[in-house]
Amino acid sequence: MGHPPPMLVRPDGTVQVLDGSDLLLGVRPGTRRSESRLILEPGTTLVLYTDGLVERRAGGLRAGIHRL
Repeated sequence: MGHPPPMLVRPDGTVQVLDGSDLLLGVRPGTRRSESRLILEPGTTLVLYTDGLVERRAGGLRAGIHRL
């Protein structure tokens, strides 16, 4: 899976999990990557985190992302 997906926390408290499936940078030089843009409204927080924050032995990565 690579890095877990970034999340947006909107000013009203709703959370949006952002899609993205490109290979990690530096893993295979020359790999084509996609670009995307997203305009953030004032007060929106972009959350970037590692799998170490959400992954546990007792539960999978997806369950940890859901908890977050």
